[in-house]
Amino acid sequence: IGLEELPEYLEGKREIPDRSVVITIDDGYKSTYTVAYPILKEFDFTATLFLYTDFVGGGAAANWKQLSEMKDSGTVDVQSHSKSHTSFARAKLEKKNYKKWVRTEVEEPNKLIKKNIGHKVSYFAYPYGDNTEEVVQQLQASDISLAVTVQKGGNPAYADPMRLRRTMIYGDDSFKSFKQKLQVLV
Repeated sequence: IGLEELPEYLEGKREIPDRSVVITIDDGYKSTYTVAYPILKEFDFTATLFLYTDFVGGGAAANWKQLSEMKDSGTVDVQSHSKSHTSFARAKLEKKNYKKWVRTEVEEPNKLIKKNIGHKVSYFAYPYGDNTEEVVQQLQASDISLAVTVQKGGNPAYADPMRLRRTMIYGDDSFKSFKQKLQVLV
C-alpha cells in the first residue's frame, strides 16, 4: 500500500489488507532512479522516497529532474528526510540553539521540495530514526501528519503516527532474512 493510505488504516477508517507493506527508500541516492524506479514501475508498486535536501544533486545522489520525473509518474512519492541528515538526538547535545536548528532541518526541505517538485511535504523520516519531543512538535507545527523511525516492527492501530516503525532491508539481506523481516507481529 502507499504511505498516503496508512493514516486511514491507523485511524480505523479502512481495514488494512493482509500481507500489506509500505515501501520506503531513504536518502535520495541516484540508484533510486536507476535501479528501484524501473522495478517499481515494472511491478506497478509505489514507494515513498525520503530525501535529505543537502544531498540532492551530489555525485551519488538523484537530481531534482529525476526526482520530479519519479514523482510525476505516480510511482514515487517524494518526502522529507531533513536538510542535512544529522541525528536529532546527537544535535540536541551539540547545538546551542537547538529549536532554531530543528526548525531549519524541517522547514528548508519542505520549501525546496515544494519549489522543485511542486507538492507539499506531509511525511518525514527521522535520520537514523532519532527523534526528540522538539522535533515532533516542529513537525506538527509544520503540518506533517506522519513520521517514521527505523525501529523495526509493525504498526498497530494505536501506533503513534509521529513515531511509526519501519524494518530496514539491506542489499546484503538474503531472501531468507528478507522474508523473516517481513514477518512482523503488531
